[in-house]
Amino acid sequence: MDKSTGEELTDSEGNTYTATTTFTSSETGSGTVEVTFTVPGSLVSGKTVVVFESVSFDGREIAVHADINDEDQSVSYPEVGTSARDKADGDSQITADGTVTIIDTVTYTALTPGNTYCVSGVLMDAETEKSVKVDGEEVTAETTFTAEEADGTVEVEFTFDASGLTHDVVVFEKLYTVDTETGDEALVASYEDIEDEAQTISVKVPTTTMTTTTTSTAATKKGSSPKTGVEDRRWLLLCLMAASGAFLLCSRKRKKERE
Repeated sequence: MDKSTGEELTDSEGNTYTATTTFTSSETGSGTVEVTFTVPGSLVSGKTVVVFESVSFDGREIAVHADINDEDQSVSYPEVGTSARDKADGDSQITADGTVTIIDTVTYTALTPGNTYCVSGVLMDAETEKSVKVDGEEVTAETTFTAEEADGTVEVEFTFDASGLTHDVVVFEKLYTVDTETGDEALVASYEDIEDEAQTISVKVPTTTMTTTTTSTAATKKGSSPKTGVEDRRWLLLCLMAASGAFLLCSRKRKKERE
């Protein structure tokens, strides 16, 4: 039975899933017997199924147990899905420059209310499909919580130095049940799809701009400062005046000699 609907569990063609065991009872009339059901995993993923049993003798039903809320007859098949975002602005992109925080929202279904669970995640390189490492260590995070309802969400935060990233990253998550007395954990669900866009955070690599200063010098070989056009014209004018004065002086001397 599908607990969420209270109806028989069926496939896309309406087929139900049943099982039968024939046995001979003990001399005392008490004992146990096993009934095995084979069901496609995809059909029960994210659901809680409940087993209804009927005992017949000589063609007549003599006992039945059909309680949709009986936990001992129930088996849950949790399912998780994730959606990652940048904590700073809520989008799906980070810049590979310093410390960043990625928040992964994990959606779960078919948990047992009141039980303790742990969601454990790791960042994966979208191109190499290997775990992202910072200073030689994988980037991981986890959140432990008690399920208040069968379906809900929980957040997992990854804080790390993104300076060395060059490829997009993908969040992989696993869900474990936690025994509060022993601390033992058991894997019950996972979501690891390297191509899932909802789990992917794109990485923007900052560009580096190099600025160079070039000094142009109209260098003089003897270390003198370059002359301006005005200064050049002044020197030319002085030279012309000097030449003109020398010419006049020479002309006057020759005139006196003739006289």
